[in-house]
Amino acid sequence: MVRWLVIGVIIVFSFVSIAQAELTVKDYKDLKAQDSRTVTIYISGIGTGIGWYNSELQVRGKSLLYCPPPKLNLNAHNLVRILDDEIERAENKMGFQKTQDALVGMLLLDGLIRTFPCNEK
Repeated sequence: MVRWLVIGVIIVFSFVSIAQAELTVKDYKDLKAQDSRTVTIYISGIGTGIGWYNSELQVRGKSLLYCPPPKLNLNAHNLVRILDDEIERAENKMGFQKTQDALVGMLLLDGLIRTFPCNEK
């Protein structure tokens, strides 16, 4: 079930990227070097949207995409750190050049899933 939800999110983000509404890793790094506050707000917005979706899944009794500890308040700083770690992991795996066109929204989602895995029973 979670696999199909992730695939659905990937498809949605693919359409968003066609409209140039999503930052690539290269754009993210460039903007972060110039204006880290704006980037932090942007990443916080993406994280909030992903969090709303995850909450809606919980309300509907569906499998969650990621499962943070109950008392953890994911803030902008946490989200940027998770994204930066995921970018570094992707660069180490795929190489720096191939990672530059990756979408930061997808990498943040991947990072949240990797950082806070759900223990399905």
